[in-house]
Amino acid sequence: RLEWNAPFMALCIGSLAIIAFSFADDVGHVAWPWHLSFQVLLGILVFSSGMRFDFHSYFQSVPNDWLAALSLIGIILWVVLVMNALNWVDGTDGLMPGIAAFSFGTVFLLALRPEVNQPTIAILSMMLLGLSLGLLFFNWYPAKILAGTGGAYFFGFALATIALYAGTKVATLLMVLAIPVFDALFVLVRRLVEGHSPFLPDEAHLHHFLLARGGHPTLIASTYLLFTALLGL
Repeated sequence: RLEWNAPFMALCIGSLAIIAFSFADDVGHVAWPWHLSFQVLLGILVFSSGMRFDFHSYFQSVPNDWLAALSLIGIILWVVLVMNALNWVDGTDGLMPGIAAFSFGTVFLLALRPEVNQPTIAILSMMLLGLSLGLLFFNWYPAKILAGTGGAYFFGFALATIALYAGTKVATLLMVLAIPVFDALFVLVRRLVEGHSPFLPDEAHLHHFLLARGGHPTLIASTYLLFTALLGL
């Protein structure tokens, strides 16, 4: 059964906030500083629910106040990174929901293992896996439904939150999301080096490069998902 605790409520409240923010972005274009501020607020929401990075095990001599501040910064960076990684990879049909599906599936299988035994995480992961597969069915090339920024934000926020909710499975999701995360970090660094805004869109991501070289959207998505599945395995 689901546990109606603070982390679960943070996931629900954050998801509802993303719906409202996405509606506002559709009605009138919201500038990128507001997107970043919204993502930071979602990170603060996750932190306020009691979810933490386990820094105490590694820095036992550091004061608790410093560890709490470090955990707050880490959670904000984690939420912002995953949300933008999912959003930026949503440039070719089937990519974003497919990667989300394999990520939720990996967390689901881990939650069922006897040494983990997290039924709440398994239920949430399976629900979100169903959502991502449903979107993937209609988003596969040629796409009939587009997730948009709001959809990518929702799946990214859900992944980032569940990784912390499940007991800091951040390393697990970093492995599964290796392609979109490293692609996002590479593009972010390149934009900063070239003196451009890190949040203004361009066509410098890996899937843009492959499309420009004549890659078919179905082949690109299949390759991405194959590597994501292997990393999840």
